Amino acid sequence: MSGLYSLSRKEGWRRYVEAPARTRPERLTTPQLAALSGQAREDYHQARHDWHANCGIPRTPQLAAVHDELDQIVAANRQDPDRVRGATVIDCVLSCQTRLGIIDDIHFINPRRRDGLDVSNHLKWLANELPVTFLYVGVGLAERSFFAEGLAGHNLVPAQTARRWTRLEVPPFEIVSEQGRAHWRSLLKATERRLVLASQRPGMLVTLADYLFERSSGHIGSFVTLIIRACLRAIRTGQEQLTGELLDQVRIDQASEQARQQLAAAFAHGRLQAAPATRTGPPSGQPASPATPRCCAPSTATSPTTSAALSRAASGAGSGCTAFSRPWSFRPSRRPPTTSASTSPRAPSFCRDVGFVRG
Repeated sequence: MSGLYSLSRKEGWRRYVEAPARTRPERLTTPQLAALSGQAREDYHQARHDWHANCGIPRTPQLAAVHDELDQIVAANRQDPDRVRGATVIDCVLSCQTRLGIIDDIHFINPRRRDGLDVSNHLKWLANELPVTFLYVGVGLAERSFFAEGLAGHNLVPAQTARRWTRLEVPPFEIVSEQGRAHWRSLLKATERRLVLASQRPGMLVTLADYLFERSSGHIGSFVTLIIRACLRAIRTGQEQLTGELLDQVRIDQASEQARQQLAAAFAHGRLQAAPATRTGPPSGQPASPATPRCCAPSTATSPTTSAALSRAASGAGSGCTAFSRPWSFRPSRRPPTTSASTSPRAPSFCRDVGFVRG
């Protein structure tokens, strides 16, 4: 238990960021694995469980783009304060040389309620008072009118959130374009290279590209959870590789399980595919004729509602990431509003938003 720590405390965060990179366990062959003694085999299994659960998400093109943007935002936030305050929290921030503050789950703030508006105003106060960059994370913030602060019509003019924040999107994984399919396959290849299974083979995940998208709807969180749990099962059962049959025995989040049936039908009928589009030329002496891509082929058996749902699922809708930022500066001191956080039931996850604000 001494190895556990909390990222919400300064000591835990420092331990996290200063910890050396994890060492990838050596991948043993099946005969080498069988030659291990009972305790050595158990230790090796535990090391691989820890590795698979903590090796992180590959640097996808989407993440690379937003990381570059966020690095630019933080580096640009160098405005001098117009005055120095003596509040304890500011002294603490300055003494710790804090540059980034992270606030998660802001989708629980309902700006249409008084207590939710108070919390929103308190976040503005923090951004005004503290010389740090704030990273706000939430789900479906636009759908909840978070940026409009619950206002509409001519009342939108006084809303400040949308003007204060710079929004950066991380495009979700999708398989309706060739570029999207290429990005999906790149994720599978990068993930495969990180796995430590005795019987894994090159292309083990790429050959399951359709299946893995069907199971995860292109959501990176659902995909990672599926792979982590499947690796644990592959090690425990001695199969030491990931197959469709093994993955079928692993359950993940309810949203992905619900979407799976429609996506499975679309793949089965050729309306979707994660593999590269096949290009073949016309017979000799005949002109080429335009062909409908397999992933977009119409089906008379599909209703408009189902088609829209499949198109949304194929585009990975729901795995987006948004960031916001603005330069910070000190403002005349004012008393922070009293906050009383309210929570509402979590709505369906349409978009994973990251708010980036310089206060």
